[in-house]
Amino acid sequence: NHLSAIRPGSFQGLMHLQKLWMIQSQIQVIERNAFDNLQSLVEINLAHNNLTLLPHDLFTPLHHLERIHLHHNPWNCNCDILWLSWWIKDMAPSNTACCARCNTPPNLKGRYIGELD
Repeated sequence: NHLSAIRPGSFQGLMHLQKLWMIQSQIQVIERNAFDNLQSLVEINLAHNNLTLLPHDLFTPLHHLERIHLHHNPWNCNCDILWLSWWIKDMAPSNTACCARCNTPPNLKGRYIGELD
C-alpha cells in the first residue's frame, strides 16, 4: 500500500482484528483516534514508513496491545514524542521489537525513543 495518512474511521468494522501490519506503506501521518475501532488489536507493525511523530495517546484505547514495531521511521524526538517514550516504558517494557530510534534533532540521533526523558 502507498498510504500517506491514516485517519479516524480507516478501520471501521474491524473491531476483531488482532494484527495490523502496515510495513513500507509510506505512511507520513497517523491522525489522533485513528486506531480507536481496533480494541482487539494485539500487535501493530508500522516499521519502514515515513513517520516522524504520533499523536498523543494514540494507543490508549488498545487495551490488548502487546507488541508494537516502530523501527525504521525518521522520528523527530522533540517534546511531542515524550508521551510515546513513557508509554513504551510503562506498557511495553519487554517489547524489544518497538525499538524506534530518533532521527532528529542531531544531538538525539540514534537514541531509542524508550530511553528519552
